[in-house]
Amino acid sequence: MCITAVVLFYRTTGHRYEQRRRELRENYPGVYRVIAMPTDESTIKKPKDSEIKVGDYGWQAEPIRNDGLIYLQGLTAEWQVVWYAGFHPEQIESVGPKPRSQYDWDYSWARRAPPCPFPVQERKTNTMGLPDVWGWNGPKRK
Repeated sequence: MCITAVVLFYRTTGHRYEQRRRELRENYPGVYRVIAMPTDESTIKKPKDSEIKVGDYGWQAEPIRNDGLIYLQGLTAEWQVVWYAGFHPEQIESVGPKPRSQYDWDYSWARRAPPCPFPVQERKTNTMGLPDVWGWNGPKRK
């Protein structure tokens, strides 16, 4: 009985997780390049000593609030989030659709993930870890 309950729990959780990833893929499909710094400091989330640079690529992500801004995550070549910020449309330029979603982490990559195709500019920086589908470690909605 306990084994059946555990199996059902993980199956349900897996379905919810996949549905959430599908939702994020469909709603936030673009990759952009930063052409001007974001002006609203309250929309910027980044670790200490991390920075957003003009020329960085940003992967469209779920917004922390409904304010009309386009929210992006700057990712390293290892898929780690360097920064998360809201931009006005004139502060970024579209590069195109994502070749894959940053939320589609494939656990077969445990040994070595393929490099992120649109990372931030090369630099030594702190990160916030991998993109989080549920937002437990990332920005919270207001």
